[in-house]
Amino acid sequence: MGWYVSGRMKAVNYGLIYGNGTKDNGLANPAYEFWGSNCTNFVSQCLVAGGLQQDKKWFYAKSGIFSPNSVAWGTADGLYRYLVNDKGFDVSYIAKGGSVSSIADNVRPGDVIFWNNFDEVAPGFMNHSAIVSKVENGMIYYCGNTNPAVDKALNLDGYNGDIYIVHVKYPDE
Repeated sequence: MGWYVSGRMKAVNYGLIYGNGTKDNGLANPAYEFWGSNCTNFVSQCLVAGGLQQDKKWFYAKSGIFSPNSVAWGTADGLYRYLVNDKGFDVSYIAKGGSVSSIADNVRPGDVIFWNNFDEVAPGFMNHSAIVSKVENGMIYYCGNTNPAVDKALNLDGYNGDIYIVHVKYPDE
């Protein structure tokens, strides 16, 4: 009898392993390019590790300095719209000034967090992403990779924007 690791946990484990990776420290997965704004590239890598299949709208194609990747692969807004509109995944929402604990019971490791920071973009436009690593005692933790983060608590204190959490359905679910 062997161990079974779900796709959801494979995505999380990828985040835990490579979340601290940067272009310069050797901890990023060498199979992928590291970008200056690497958050969604990293989340897409996590989703592939979890078993989601690339398609004509969501794909990575390494080819030297500039990769012809899809907008859905590399931009937070593109990935959000792909997961919600094309894949049909459900979303939980925390309005500006809301509480993480208000939705924590609906969130699972392997879900994807999207930030809509009103200081940087218009309402409804996503500009940052990360993968949920765990949910404990009403708190949501994540792994991210523009600024390396592993099991970082989602803290909305002073945050000027909304948070959207996409509930990913992995192929083995």
